[in-house]
Amino acid sequence: MSHPRVLIAFAQAVGDAELDEFADHWPTALAARLRGMRAASARAHSMTGYRLLELGLGLVNAEGARLAALKADSNGRPVLPDGPDFNISHSRGLVGCAIGVGCRVGFDIERIRQINTQRLMRFLSPEEATTSARNPEVFFSAWAAREASVKAGGKVGLARISRVEIDDGVSRIDGEAWHLTYPVLASEYAACLACGQADVEIQIQDFSASLRDC
Repeated sequence: MSHPRVLIAFAQAVGDAELDEFADHWPTALAARLRGMRAASARAHSMTGYRLLELGLGLVNAEGARLAALKADSNGRPVLPDGPDFNISHSRGLVGCAIGVGCRVGFDIERIRQINTQRLMRFLSPEEATTSARNPEVFFSAWAAREASVKAGGKVGLARISRVEIDDGVSRIDGEAWHLTYPVLASEYAACLACGQADVEIQIQDFSASLRDC
């Protein structure tokens, strides 16, 4: 049995027009949904995410897992039935896709910025709320960890964020444990990978240049 590994493919979002030719080969329903998004930024982020998934599948030698096989699981999460687990996230220009080979994954990216976090503190632990009250980097790192954990379990929703318990690099929700890693992808961004395995090989690949040249 091969050792579990995770690829984190990321890139700056590119215009949806630059990726439109690739969408022709994606499932009809997926392409129609993406093209039907009214906001240009939403289209660009989403199409970039699925293109990263395509490129990442090739990098982990899972070319046989095509986007054409995408289905929604019982929670509405997109999955590749015969392929590796994956999770896509984006925030204000940066897009990432975590692909887990032999392990389940959840992934989240957050742009570090000044916002009024008072209304969101109720979703954090008292310790997290105290340390992040005046530090946006700490706040968004904690938020990304909770988002990634919820996404790894497959049942998303804002109310579930507060149910995540984090201790010593491990998060727990719904009786499942997720091992947390905080990859550095770009300045001014926080990111977190939640993985079902403790000892995994993690590869990080920037596809920004490849997407600009496509």
